[in-house]
Amino acid sequence: EPLVGRRASDFTQPFDRARFALFVRNLLNHVDESKAGRWTGQYVKEAFHGHVNYYERLATYTDPDGQALDILAVYLKKETTLERARTLQRNFVADYLATDRGQGKAAVLAAFIAPDAENWRFSFIKREFATALSESGRVVVETELTPARRYSFLVGLHEATHTAQAQLIPLLTEVTKDPLVARIEAAFGIERVTQEFFDEYQTLYFKTKEALEQVLAADAKVRADFQAKDISAVDFAKKLMGQIVFLYFLQKKGWLGVARGQDWGSGPRDFLRRMASGEYGRYD
Repeated sequence: EPLVGRRASDFTQPFDRARFALFVRNLLNHVDESKAGRWTGQYVKEAFHGHVNYYERLATYTDPDGQALDILAVYLKKETTLERARTLQRNFVADYLATDRGQGKAAVLAAFIAPDAENWRFSFIKREFATALSESGRVVVETELTPARRYSFLVGLHEATHTAQAQLIPLLTEVTKDPLVARIEAAFGIERVTQEFFDEYQTLYFKTKEALEQVLAADAKVRADFQAKDISAVDFAKKLMGQIVFLYFLQKKGWLGVARGQDWGSGPRDFLRRMASGEYGRYD
């Protein structure tokens, strides 16, 4: 079957409800949209009034083992809530699963959308059950949730989304059978994401070090300057990459390129790319 519409590259675009609904249908193959709905105003609980504008249930999915999950689109009031308030987002889903329309569901696939819709977070949050002993010595069942930080991709117009795409492409290309909830959870697992990051970081580090060594071998002036300051190619490459990672952290916070008179944290999330392209002129 042609992969028309089965595109993880949708993560590089601003959030679009119709496009996201199509993506979810392609990801899960068979969903039930008969109980879709939208809730706003008084239907958003008071604890979340300051952060959630409204939310929608786009569909429900039941896997071959009978485990069900809901697909939500949660529209936020503040840009900062998208990046900084993962715990609040998880608590919103926890409340939804425990006391709201999500009761009886194993998990939620949720898109948390910033007010301008340019960036959004795609999260998997699942209920986990564990046994524990009460103070009286009785065995009780406790409910936990997957960590919000570890099962979430920040995606959209200004985000690097290759990891999210790589993680979900295997599910998108499976068109003959519906995925188990456990398979969906595995696609969001942080272990693979973290390992991929460090593997790529290591590769880039060695490339940077080797390029520096070539410069030092070819340029006596640069080599003498490094020797006079007791700097090695290894140390320089480590520090350079560390500083670049820190700049990306500042960029993600919106602290770079804030326009005069605008709120702190409103800088573009692709500031470094814009600066490299010359959009901001030279920085001396």
